[in-house]
Amino acid sequence: MDKIPIRLLYVEDDDYIRYPMAEMLARRVDAIKPAASGVEALELITQFEPDILLTDIKMPGMSGLELIRQVKAKMPEVRTIILSAHNEADFFVEAIEVGVDSFMIKPVNRQTMFSTLERIAQETISRRRAAISELRFRTLASAAADAIVVVDNSQSVTFWNNAAERIFGYTTTEMAGRNLRTLFPHFQWTETSDPPPRNNNSATELEAVRANGDQFTCEATFSPFLTAEKPGSLIIVRDVSERKRREAELVLAKENAEAATRAKQQFLSVMSHEIRTPLNGIIGAVNLLINEDPRADQVDYLKTLEFSGNQLLAIVNDILDFSKIEATGIEFESIEFNLKELVEGQLKMFSYKASDKGIGLDLAYDPDLKEVVTGDPMRLNQILTNLIGNAVKFTEKGQIFVRVKQSDNLFYFEVEDTGIGIPAEKLETIFEFFSQADANTTRKYGGTGLGLAISKKLINLQGGTLSVTSEVGTGSTFTFSLPLKTSETRSAKPDVDGSGKKIYPLDGVRVLVVEDNRINQMIAKKFLDRWNCQTSIASNGFEALELIVNHRFDMVLMDLQMPELDGYETSRRIRAFDDDYLKTIPIVALTASAFYEVKEGVMGAGMTDILNKPFIPEELNQKIYHYINQGNKGNS
Repeated sequence: MDKIPIRLLYVEDDDYIRYPMAEMLARRVDAIKPAASGVEALELITQFEPDILLTDIKMPGMSGLELIRQVKAKMPEVRTIILSAHNEADFFVEAIEVGVDSFMIKPVNRQTMFSTLERIAQETISRRRAAISELRFRTLASAAADAIVVVDNSQSVTFWNNAAERIFGYTTTEMAGRNLRTLFPHFQWTETSDPPPRNNNSATELEAVRANGDQFTCEATFSPFLTAEKPGSLIIVRDVSERKRREAELVLAKENAEAATRAKQQFLSVMSHEIRTPLNGIIGAVNLLINEDPRADQVDYLKTLEFSGNQLLAIVNDILDFSKIEATGIEFESIEFNLKELVEGQLKMFSYKASDKGIGLDLAYDPDLKEVVTGDPMRLNQILTNLIGNAVKFTEKGQIFVRVKQSDNLFYFEVEDTGIGIPAEKLETIFEFFSQADANTTRKYGGTGLGLAISKKLINLQGGTLSVTSEVGTGSTFTFSLPLKTSETRSAKPDVDGSGKKIYPLDGVRVLVVEDNRINQMIAKKFLDRWNCQTSIASNGFEALELIVNHRFDMVLMDLQMPELDGYETSRRIRAFDDDYLKTIPIVALTASAFYEVKEGVMGAGMTDILNKPFIPEELNQKIYHYINQGNKGNS
């Protein structure tokens, strides 16, 4: 059994009682000192410092009541218990006046005595802890930066720290006993007698008033608090008026910045649409002419026109990608594609220019490289176009090597050239937006200074890394990694068109083209007819709705900007029909604007995917092939 954690001074003049009682008590209390008289007890008390005095009442020389009087005068916190066989009323009245805490009548019942000692011990310990806690509280509160106020249940202030004086302007003397409404006159309490609200220590924003009448915003927390055995509330007040002012300034600055960003994006979106729309016609027409068996003397002109159109498109794309990355970020596709064919297509695209410059362009694969992977082929194309294009641009003689390796699901791509190289101090800055290794580079070689920065960002956003090693006059090696999921299946082998580009078979696929621009109608239909699609044309949304309800199509190519009924509303109406065919038919948006808000609107209108104009024919071909096959899988 645990001992009672008290220090007990036991006073009894009868040896026959004192010795056995002291021995019994020693087995139940932490510390005990026996005394044979009041005089001996007074000598021990200052050394022993007891918690409880247990004394007989009738003793020679000094009675138990006189002993208690003298002990209370020296140490008022000592609790006292009287042991006596005396039962006269006068004795009890005198004992109460002296301040005796408890009585025990001889002969003492052992269980009653120990339960009394335990009760008084608990009260003593609680008082001691409360006193220590209050001392600590006052010490800590005096050093706190926030105002700390204690009120009783009538809302009268009983404690006021230094920070409260500084924040509110009232001294401790001025606030002692004043009502809390002095500080919070606008706060509505439930009733006048109610304590302040207690809401689990969560901060409440209030309007407060200083001594000089100034109003300010503060945050206050209300918690139950017990001091000097009186219940009340502890209130911690923080002046947040300066923070509120700064927050308001930040909100205004953020709104201004967002307005500026929206204005910039609207401008770029309009410019994107205006530039891409004629480019779609130019590049599309060039592609068609190249595949229509031109004369040998016309091929060079068409190739030059195609190259210039693609260069202009690349600049527009760089600027738009920079704006998207800067504003809202880029979303990535996750579709299956043939990695070897993609890389080989890149080399074929640059082989014409490399051959003109007399540069070798070689490709090497890891022997165990997986053929079919899942990722974003368009973005991988963009990265390789930037890196291989730079290698061809900055190499006047020698060789360019492209290598592809694999380690589990991590693929490594390396583009090495024997070009002009990059100075060591410029190796980091070349990945910054609008930065090139030398001021003369733009004038001599062209470019926006965006390609490498965008490539690095695209790689990083997909969980990969891009690095470079270079030596001036010797060449550069760009290496990047990308995580791509692998597959054991092999993709269908596409055909090859007249320009050497790989095209998937789309025989008999029924496509509805919704487009108001006649040139774009003609370009899209020419390509679709060449791939043996069954093509129908709608010049606006209303025509599209009529056709799609009365005919069955496999896919819809939807322009967004059209008079009368635009592509967004047309798509919403298609999806609203109570028909599984209309709810699931792939709708691919064709748009000259490439901003995130456009993609959000496209998906919100129920469209399946988005393709930017001017579209690359093989990309459109792959999109159609992908969604037609996806639909076939779903129906199988």
